[in-house]
Amino acid sequence: MKKKLCYIAVLASIIGCASLSQASTYTMDFDAAVERTSATGIFDIDAFAAIDAASLDFVIRGKTTSVNSRGYWWYYDPNIDMSIAGSQVLDNYHLSGDFTVLHFDLTAAALSYMESNQSMNFEILAQDGFWWSDLSPWGGYTKAPFYLDCVSLQVTPSAVPIPGAVFLLGSGLAGLVGARRMRRQ
Repeated sequence: MKKKLCYIAVLASIIGCASLSQASTYTMDFDAAVERTSATGIFDIDAFAAIDAASLDFVIRGKTTSVNSRGYWWYYDPNIDMSIAGSQVLDNYHLSGDFTVLHFDLTAAALSYMESNQSMNFEILAQDGFWWSDLSPWGGYTKAPFYLDCVSLQVTPSAVPIPGAVFLLGSGLAGLVGARRMRRQ
């Protein structure tokens, strides 16, 4: 009976003292009704010892039409460039007129950046896109605006035991070995 209680106590201390890997979500909300030609942001994250995985989700749409006070329509071809942690991930990406989610699983370099800086940054820039109008048969190029609703960062830290849990595990195992030796003698 004592042996079972010792095993249960050691198991309970391992489970109770080790930190679990729980995903953390950080969200940055933007006003979805505001036209933008650029957007930047920095997520300040918790100090994780190690990160297993992380991803960024952007809820974004392009401006495709506009009407002026006289009732003339303007049409845009919205394109963006996007950088995450200083590395370009999208180049001249075409946006539709509906809100869509752009999902990015972060690379090992981005994870390393997050661990060392305890932050993650992004930048979105509108690119010159073609526009045309009901007013004239020709058009031109302009930075077609986009709308950004929110950006979410999901971080899954590595499961790292608390230093005290390692000490408890070692002392528990040493106690079990000692109890076994005493029983043999």
